[in-house]
Amino acid sequence: MSFDVVSIGSGVLDVLLRSSQFTITPVHEELMLCEMYGGKQNVEDAVLASGGAGTNTAVSFARQGLKTACIVELGIDVPAQIIVDDLIKEKVDRSLLVHREGERTGISAVLVANDGSRTALTFRGAAHHLTKENIPFDTLKGVKAIHLSSIGNTQVILAIMQFCKLNTIFLSWNPSKMEAEDVFLRAPNKQELFTDVLFVNDSEWKGIASQETLVRQVAKTIVITKGKDGGQTLSTSGDSSYQAEKLENVVDETGAGDAFAAGYTGSILRGKSHEEALSFAIDNATGVVMQMGAKAGLLQL
Repeated sequence: MSFDVVSIGSGVLDVLLRSSQFTITPVHEELMLCEMYGGKQNVEDAVLASGGAGTNTAVSFARQGLKTACIVELGIDVPAQIIVDDLIKEKVDRSLLVHREGERTGISAVLVANDGSRTALTFRGAAHHLTKENIPFDTLKGVKAIHLSSIGNTQVILAIMQFCKLNTIFLSWNPSKMEAEDVFLRAPNKQELFTDVLFVNDSEWKGIASQETLVRQVAKTIVITKGKDGGQTLSTSGDSSYQAEKLENVVDETGAGDAFAAGYTGSILRGKSHEEALSFAIDNATGVVMQMGAKAGLLQL
């Protein structure tokens, strides 16, 4: 089966609630979203939409004109049907989706504050139940690229890395902090590690920075995102930094990281330069944070 890119990750149903009355309170050098216990509160906006990095990035790739499939694990329930309907609308191939009876599709309740920052309360459900048996490696031998986001299973991550390395398939990887540390700090066979592009935020990078030499050997390009402060890229051709757009009236930051990663990777797959890919990634993330939900603002080419 020939695809330009297959996105592997999570699929969840997002329930987003936005209110100017959500209370942000400093607690021990952190900011906490605190609401009255036992009370009720009205919200100004509510959105029900598909989410999860696997489906978010798949939709972004499809909107860039790339032939895209998605591997996420879902239950057989109403949330799964909403996610599938979204993928149908966005022309993402569903033949590789994993549906498992008896499992519940993941759901995330996202509380969005007036400045666009959010707190996500996530029931991952089926989203983190992918196993190596769920990945159709024989089918994937014909694909040009795989984008891997958080799946909660280090053994599957390592298997995908080895598969891409052996079959010369472009791999971009956007792990969670735990996954990055499991792979770069604790994986027994570090010579088998591989990715073309690694996306990490500032906190994730700090967790693996002690192994910077190894990470640079494994990943051809490392993109370290720092939100509103821009970020930096590390590669064999040189290190550089980039600036984020200065935005006012941000609506919702949900999905910004997925939009950035898919924007960068999709641009590289479309033959764009590193600089062009960064520019598109920033624009893609900007489009997302100006609307509610992780997909509404993704750029369409």
